[in-house]
Parts: sequence; structure tokens; C-alpha cells
Amino acid sequence: MNPHSRLRPRLSFRGASLAAAGLVLVNVALIAVPYPDAWLRTAANSALTILVTGLASLSLWRAARRMASAGGRAYWAWLCLAGGAFAAHLGSAAWGLGEVLLGQNPAGQAPELLFLLAYGLIAAGVLLLPAARFRGLAALRSALDLGLVLIAGGLLLWVLVVGPTLARTAADPVTQALALLYPALDFMLWVGFLQLLFRQAWSRDQAPLALIAVSLATLIVTDIVYTLQTLYGTYRTGGWLDLGWTVSFALVGLAGVLQAEQSRAPSPASPAFPAAPASWSQAAPYPWVVAVGALLLATSFFDLRLEHHVLEVGFVGLVALAAVRQFIAVRENLQLYAAAQREIMQRGWSEVEIRRLNETLEDRVRERTDQLETANRELKRSEARNRFLLKAVPDLLFILSREGVFLDYHAPANSRLYAPPEAFLGRALKDVLPEAVMAGVGQALERLRQTGEMQVVEYNLPGESAAALYEARLMPHEQETILVVVRDITERRRAEAALRESERRFRETLENVELVAVSLDTASRLTFCNDFLLKLTGWRREEVLGRPWFDLFVPGEPEVKALFAAALQQDTVPAHFENSIVTRSGDIRWISWSNTTLRDLDGRVVGMASLGEDVTLRRQAAADLVASLRDKEVLLKEIHHRVKNNLQVISSLLNLQSRAVVDPHALELLRDSQSRVRSMALVHEKLYGSSDLARIDFAEYARSLAAQLLRTYARQADNVALHIQADGCWLDIDTAVPCGLILNELVSNSLKHAFPGGRPGEIRVALRQAGRDRFVLQVDDDGVGLPPDLDIAHSPSLGLQLVHTLADQVGGALSVDRNGNAGASFRLAFTSAPPPGRE
Repeated sequence: MNPHSRLRPRLSFRGASLAAAGLVLVNVALIAVPYPDAWLRTAANSALTILVTGLASLSLWRAARRMASAGGRAYWAWLCLAGGAFAAHLGSAAWGLGEVLLGQNPAGQAPELLFLLAYGLIAAGVLLLPAARFRGLAALRSALDLGLVLIAGGLLLWVLVVGPTLARTAADPVTQALALLYPALDFMLWVGFLQLLFRQAWSRDQAPLALIAVSLATLIVTDIVYTLQTLYGTYRTGGWLDLGWTVSFALVGLAGVLQAEQSRAPSPASPAFPAAPASWSQAAPYPWVVAVGALLLATSFFDLRLEHHVLEVGFVGLVALAAVRQFIAVRENLQLYAAAQREIMQRGWSEVEIRRLNETLEDRVRERTDQLETANRELKRSEARNRFLLKAVPDLLFILSREGVFLDYHAPANSRLYAPPEAFLGRALKDVLPEAVMAGVGQALERLRQTGEMQVVEYNLPGESAAALYEARLMPHEQETILVVVRDITERRRAEAALRESERRFRETLENVELVAVSLDTASRLTFCNDFLLKLTGWRREEVLGRPWFDLFVPGEPEVKALFAAALQQDTVPAHFENSIVTRSGDIRWISWSNTTLRDLDGRVVGMASLGEDVTLRRQAAADLVASLRDKEVLLKEIHHRVKNNLQVISSLLNLQSRAVVDPHALELLRDSQSRVRSMALVHEKLYGSSDLARIDFAEYARSLAAQLLRTYARQADNVALHIQADGCWLDIDTAVPCGLILNELVSNSLKHAFPGGRPGEIRVALRQAGRDRFVLQVDDDGVGLPPDLDIAHSPSLGLQLVHTLADQVGGALSVDRNGNAGASFRLAFTSAPPPGRE
């Protein structure tokens, strides 16, 4: 905003010109219209003069205020002009008061002093107006022109006005002084008038000075005529001479209006470049010299009663000054000619250079044109991309003026505007937005205008179902406009509220659950811990946050610290880990950790979060349980060992008893019983030596039992080969003992009966798994086979009866394959617990 806008005149120069012309016409009418009473003519003329001088002083005062920012001579010049016009206004008022109300002639009284002040201030203002600076011969010639006109005008004023006045008022010094007052003041104005003529570089911007010059000329002529009429007693108040003063002050008032109306303040200092006098001013002194010469001739041939000798001396001086001035003008013209020649030569060289530069410029223009065409193509592509991107922007965009008026907008296809475009485009924010919303937006807009920085404001707008929350970002835009980006953040705020509620619940859960919750940064410093850790370890929160975790809680395990430091660096944090921590009192607590890696938005590792369970009591219980199981295992092994020893005692007793028996049949029965006892003792022996007290490896058991049977029936088994295949078959004790007895009966029966007379052959024992918990035990031999009339189910043999009974005990099915004289095959399918690792 222009700081002087409040000082602009309300009336334009055109309007002021019409008003001035109207006042002049009113004055003409007042002069032309006959009055029945001279007093009425005097009153009307005084009122008009007071009005004109008052308006002139007001317009000049406005011009001075308009020049206040420029300061310097220009301001003081217009201020003096305004003061002079105001002094004339006061003088006219005092003069009219004396003539109209008091009926006295104010000549020689206070009004005269006010007019003297007015003329002095006007002359001072004109002299203070910034003048053009002439240099060298031009400055000297301008000074001589000013001197010629000043001397010539002074001679004419002296001869025509001052001299006759002195002659006619010689008897009355007071009257003489008053008569000479106005010529003296007019001479001051004459000096100011010449200053305007010869010391200004006239241009369109100097129109106010031209009006002042015309005003001064009119005022000087009017005053001279007034002096002569007063001298010869022909002046009449309210006559045509008074029109000159009206015109003069009207013109100076118009100069003030025009100066105040100009769009830019004139420079307070002289122009920075040398100026040249106007062409018309070079011939201006000569008419004045000619006028003095003509008056001198007239006094020589006619009796004009003028001071002839004064004119002679003055004319001689004027001619001498004119000769000097002409000599200087010739020198100046010669310099101008030489400068013109140099300029012509320079222009010749310049034309060559210009042609070369034109060619270079044309090449550059063509190059620049190509660049501009390329840039335009790129700009079009960029605009197309920007339009495409703009369509993808989900936000509302508005362009505002700095005053907050909607200029343009962009809305995505699926967005809803608060008001239709025709309801807000071209209107101010305060006329569109609700008052509550405008309060916050208006403050943000004002801060943006003051700081030039982006402002963010949130506000609610009513919607169809519920109020929606919006975020507006206001930022400076091109060409003194403001860009506003509006985003609906209702869902985001709801999500943030839900997230805060979830975090609150999660934090409450972490604080209330009997689990340790911690988070570490990449330097293993503790950044978060819950109350359970503090309760467990006895530390206070401010004592542990920010301190290295491993140095504080795991001081004696550097390998754990190194493990996790490397894991954080290599992004290989183990998901589960268990280690001990040290409490403030020195107690050891075992924690089972579940770990997760913390990352920033770019995926970089920033730390780890861990949730740990205090397993100290569980580990203690497990250790106690292991110790208890170890004790029970020792006890069970001792039981198996004692059972095996007891069975060995029974076997030994049977062996001792067999020595006293001479009956072969009884001896065989004792040997069979001994073999059965050994088979059961062998199960307990295997269990006692096994790492698994619930199961035995039946393949190893079968081999040991077969070797034992071969030793027992060594006489019958000299030519018999025994093959066992039962790898990977584990049987529990409840199944192993019956199966061992069955195997003992079947193998011993083959050794005793299948190979009579030392017949060679082989016995094959196979145990295979037929399902998850199904097994098949098969014993084959290639001996003489079973008797045809033998009923296996109702055999009188204790061994076969025992086989059927034990088969029923393990829930198995026994089948026999009679191969005639090619041997026999017994097959037992039963159920048992699966081997370790198969459950």
C-alpha cells in the first residue's frame, strides 16, 4: 500500500481546472455586472479573493505533504509556496475586513506586511525548487542568459516604474516607501521567474513548474499595472486589474493539485546527469536587450521623461554581456561540433560493431529460439505430468489472494466441497466459512502474511451425517497469492485415537501382566521398561533408563552381550532366548525372552523389544524333577538288577536240582524251566543296562537270547544256524517279557525237535513293524516239520500251551504254517507301544 494514499487529493486536476475556471468566470461576472453600491462591489471582490487564496494555500499544502517523503529542497520549496499563499490569504482577509467592515483603506497597515511576507515566501519557494545542473560552458552561458534578462528587466522596471514613482512621491517618504514596496516584491518574483525559465530541464513532469511560472508572470504584470494605476490615481477596487490576482493564485493552486496528483514523488535532489538548456531559452535574452535598446531610442527621439542616462549605461552593459555570451555560445557550438564529429566516427565504428553484434544476436536468438521451443515442449510435457499428478492428489487445493479471497480451486473427483464453486469463488473467506472456523483460519492467514512461513490449522465443518475434521496448510504462492491444501483427517484422527487407546491398553497390560517388558536401542541402552522389571529387580525407573542393559543386568556374561550386539548389527536377533539377570540385591533371576527387532520407517534396525517370563521357579522345579527322576531311575535300575539276580538264583537252583535228577524227562523239564527263567532274567538285564527303562531293543535281546539258547542246547545246535532280523524294534516291558518267553519256547522247540540226528539247518527269527503300533514276530525253520496229527491249540506240550497263553496276554494272533517236511513257520501279530521318536 502506498504510504501517501491517504494524502491523495480528493479532487483531480481536471476537476480543479474546472473549478478554477469557474472562479475566474465568477470574477469576470462580478467585474462586468454594474453595482448600485461600491461597498457591495468591494465586499464581493474581497470574498472571492479570500476564497481563491485559501484554496490555493490548501492545494499547495497538500503538495508539500505529498513531498514529505522525498524531503530536501523539494519539500521546503512547496512548503514555502503554501506558506506564501496562506499569508496572501490572511492579507486578503485583513484587507477585506478593513475595507468592508471598517470602511478604511488598509494601505500601509498590517495587510501590507502580510502581502510582503507572502511575496517573500513565494519567491523563496521558487528559488528552493530543485534546478537542473548545467556543466562547463553550458552553465556559464545559462548564467549569462539569466544575468542579461535580469539586468534588462531590472532596467525596464526602474525606468518605467521605480523612477516615475520616486519622482511623484518625493515629498512624502512614507507614501514613497509604500509605492516602492510592490516593485521591490515584484523584482523578487522576477528573480524566481527567471530561475524557473533558465535553470530547469523542462519535461512533461515539470508541468506544475510551468503553471507556477505562468502564475508568477501574471502576478508580476498585475502588480506593475497596479503600481502605475496607484501612482496615477486610476486604480479602482473590484476592477479588471483584480482579475490578474485571481488568475495568478488560481494557477498556483492548480500547480499544487497537479503536483499532489502525480503518481511518483519527484527527486529531491538535482538530476544525476548533466542537463542541457531548452532550445528556446538560448534566444530568450535577446528580446529583452532589444526592448531596452528600443526604449533607449525612443527616449532619444521623444520626450518621454525617462532616465535616458540609466538606459544608456544599462544598454552598454547588456551589449557587452551579450557579446561575451555569444562568444561562449560559439565556443560551445564548436565543442558540440567536435563532439558531433567524434560521435559520427564513433557511430561508424559502432554500426560495424552493431552489425557484428546483430549477427551474433541473430545466432543467439536462433539458438535461444530452439532452446525455448525445446523448453516449451518440456513445459508442455511437465504440465501434462502435473495435471496427471494433480488428478491423483486426494487433497483439496485453493488459491487465495493475500486478502483471503478465493481465486481458484482444484477438487478430486470423489471429494465433496463445503459449498458449490459459484458460492465461494471471488468471495472472501469470512463470507464463506462459519464464524467459528474463520477465527482459526483468519489467525493463520494473518501469521502467514506477517512471517511468510507455512501455517497449519485444523477445524471442523458440518457434514451430512457428522462433523468432519480438516487440516489446512497455508503457504506462500506465486504472484502474491496463497496456496491452501485441505485434507480430510477425520479417519486419521479416529485411527490415532484408536491407536492411543490401544497403546494405553497395551501399556496397562504390560504394567499389570507378570512379564518383563523392555526395549533397547542399537547401543543396548534401555529405552523402556515396565513396572514388573522394577519390582523384580529392585531398581527405580530413573536409575535404569538410558543405561546399558548388559552392563547393569547381565554383568557376568560378556558372551551374551557380544551375541546381542552382533545380532543387532547383523539384524539376526534370536526370536527366543533364555538367560539370567542380576537384581539390585545380587539375586539371580532366570528370564525366558521372546524378542523382536525394532525398525524405523526406512527399515533400518533401531533396537529390539523383548517380553520375558520369570522362569526361575520353573527352572528350580525342573531341576528338582530331574533329580527326582534320576533317583527313581537309579531305584528302578536297582529293582531290575535285583529281579534279574533273583531270577538268576532261581536258574541256578534249577541247575543244581538238575544235577540230582537222573530221569531224562524230568531233566528236560528242569532245563526248559531254567531256559524260561533265563529269558525273563535277560529282559531285566537289558532294562537294567539300557538308557530307557521302559523299553528294550528287541533285536539285541533276541540275539542275546539266541546265543544263550544255543549254549543251552549245544548238542542239538551243532549244525544249526540261527538268523535274527529285528533292527529298530523297541518293545515295552509288558510286551517284551511275554514275547521273550514265546521266542524262547519257539526257538528251543526248533532246536530240540526240528533237527534230529544232528541234521543241519537254520532257524530264522524276524520281528518287523506292521503299523504304527502293530508288530509281527515270525520264527521259521527248515527242519522236519510238525507232526501231521499235532493240534497246536490243544497240544499237551507245556511249551506250546505257554505260547498260546502268552499270545493272548499281548493281544496277539498266533498262526502256524505247516510246510510238510520242509519245516514249520510260527507267526505272531501283536500290539505294543511304538519305539521312541515314533509317538
